[in-house]
Amino acid sequence: MTKSGEYFRIWRKNNGFTGIKIAEKLGCIQQHVSNIESGKMVISEKLLLVISKMMSTSEYKELIELTNYDNSPVPIQKKLDEIHILEQENLRLRAENIKLLEEIEQLKNDNHELLKRLEVYESYMPLLKKFVESIESNAVK
Repeated sequence: MTKSGEYFRIWRKNNGFTGIKIAEKLGCIQQHVSNIESGKMVISEKLLLVISKMMSTSEYKELIELTNYDNSPVPIQKKLDEIHILEQENLRLRAENIKLLEEIEQLKNDNHELLKRLEVYESYMPLLKKFVESIESNAVK
């Protein structure tokens, strides 16, 4: 199965078209649609033009990219697959980086709060020291 054929099949089903109904809309026979979806044939420019009027811009752009992929030599497809894997890893690492930056920011806020508490406790130290000294001096008497 080709990537463009699989994408087209999924799009067709998601949009409620049977193989026969989409063939009518495209002006071809159902077997032609079946051959495209199974990867036995590529989508012709003529059919792409008709399909462009049925799909959203983003859907059509994806179909064109997949058609170009399917029409590329195998070594180029392999390189494109490698690039896709690297792009996915890059996205995963970016998301992980954002999460870590959020955690660092939270730790900074927690640290700031702890430093403020420490300042308050340190401000009580002279009073506490005097209090202890007064207890000790009273105990000696």
